[in-house]
Amino acid sequence: MNYKRPEIACFFLVGLLIFISVFYLIGLDKIFYQLKRLNLLFYLLGVGCIFTTIFFWSMRWAVFVKERNKQVSTLGLFKNLLVGLAVNNLTPVAKLGGEPVRAYLLKKKYKIRMRDGFATIISELSMDFAISIPIVICSVFLFMTFMNPPIWIYGALSVFMILVALGLAGMVGIYSKCGFLVKLIRKIINKIDRLRPYGERIIEVYGDFQEAFRRNLRNKWMLLKGLTISLLMKMFAILKYHFIFKALGFEITLIEILIVMGISYMLLTIPATPGNLGIMEGGLTATLVLLGIPTGVAAAAVFLERLIWFWAVTAIGGSLGAWYGVKLFKSGSLKKRSKSF
Repeated sequence: MNYKRPEIACFFLVGLLIFISVFYLIGLDKIFYQLKRLNLLFYLLGVGCIFTTIFFWSMRWAVFVKERNKQVSTLGLFKNLLVGLAVNNLTPVAKLGGEPVRAYLLKKKYKIRMRDGFATIISELSMDFAISIPIVICSVFLFMTFMNPPIWIYGALSVFMILVALGLAGMVGIYSKCGFLVKLIRKIINKIDRLRPYGERIIEVYGDFQEAFRRNLRNKWMLLKGLTISLLMKMFAILKYHFIFKALGFEITLIEILIVMGISYMLLTIPATPGNLGIMEGGLTATLVLLGIPTGVAAAAVFLERLIWFWAVTAIGGSLGAWYGVKLFKSGSLKKRSKSF
């Protein structure tokens, strides 16, 4: 799906309106009351957990990237990842824009071919996939055990399960060299006139990507490191919620945190506003209130978390992206786009 700037701006404005409406309906006075009582030390610990999670994410990515180029630094990947996350936050469908940007920066900065860059990204995301699915299943089970979930939870779960099934089918198809995917690609090429002249080239690029992806997942040591780092990421995600609620003077249980994490993963799969702006705030606040957390505390906690994960990451990643763009343009590398993946 090709989104143009006016469309993205419209989606963003819709999300911003939902964002404002959610907190306005809850009551700004309730939220400000909680924010005035904020323990800054605990909140900074929560912020630290968020950026530690992102750094671990770059470490997981480095596990696969360094197989292609050992000179790549984890800090460099951390900055690339921030740019990708910023683009994802401005794209109505999760992973639609950020992942290609990450692969593009690998090519421009480290001379790693786009097809190999995509293979590293899909490989590291599959590690997160393997850990996130059990969390979602566990969260839904816990939610249904302790209360009767609202109907929108089932809607979000349905979307999530459909996308999980498609994702699993795609990864299994790529790994097993399923001929169906090649036939599907050829069919798409034949239906799009602009792609027909490049048909064989596209199939060749897909074949190289497939081999790189299979090579990554056959390496047991890389898989072990990737899964271990993914578990550490989830641990810091749990600590993030613990410290944010602690900063508001409220204790949240591990079960409640797992439920919130699972719901947040489901909400991320809904193709709606950029970065699920408004959708995430409304969904997580409603979930926390259903779990018995006071409305003001729930809304303030979600606001504080999104202040970093959405707004701060978008600002930092966007600034880095602009800086890289100017630097690349000055060096002449953006004046002529590469014709080869």
